[in-house]
Amino acid sequence: MIVDGYLDATGPYSFRLLDVATATPITLGDPVSGTLPSGNDTALYRFDAQAGDQVLLNRQALSAGSPYWRLIDPYGGQVYANSFADSSTLTLPLTGTYTLLFEGQIDANGALQYTFNVTSEGHVDLPAPTGTPLVLGATTTGTIDTAGEEDNYVFDITQPTQLL
Repeated sequence: MIVDGYLDATGPYSFRLLDVATATPITLGDPVSGTLPSGNDTALYRFDAQAGDQVLLNRQALSAGSPYWRLIDPYGGQVYANSFADSSTLTLPLTGTYTLLFEGQIDANGALQYTFNVTSEGHVDLPAPTGTPLVLGATTTGTIDTAGEEDNYVFDITQPTQLL
């Protein structure tokens, strides 16, 4: 892990590592209620999904405060992050276990009670990735011509392989 200030930023910082293996399993469609004892804690929840599954994050109740929630995919990528309000329909990009973080504000104090629901909204077939085929071991060159442009590449492997 590396902690690096943005540009020339300096100053104190703090962080906390959480073990996602301790996340509470939830069932889609069942209400989930909990309490953040100090109001600035984080509660972890998890559920399994298939690539293309669609879900809604539904706020049902909140005693106080302005918490956030984030949905993390099986590889640690952030799928959704926002204040504790209903999401739009989210299409999940990967198959595996998703982790939902319910997070209090850093400056909050006092217990915070909440209830939410993650509901299934169906399934869509995701398109296969597209891009220029890569050959493992071959040098690839390209040019980014405009800001925001992306060059996409695809490759096939036939067995689990570590790539650098």
